Amino acid sequence: MDIDNLSDWGTPLGPIKHANANPAIQIQQEVLLEEGYFKVLSRPRPILENGKPKVDLDGTPWMEVLLEETTKSLRNY
Repeated sequence: MDIDNLSDWGTPLGPIKHANANPAIQIQQEVLLEEGYFKVLSRPRPILENGKPKVDLDGTPWMEVLLEETTKSLRNY
């Protein structure tokens, strides 16, 4: 499942849950995850757009990392 589908600010729910918010921020493309509850399955790889790495206006590259959600924290706090 794509985390965008679960996020309160994701593509499906952003406009519904935050209808009064500025349309520019109704859909956020960054998601904060609970630290320690996700295991990294892949190295970061660039997201391609028209065959070229996608970047923000400031030149920051977009990256994709595959994660697996765990049922308990991987860290001892």
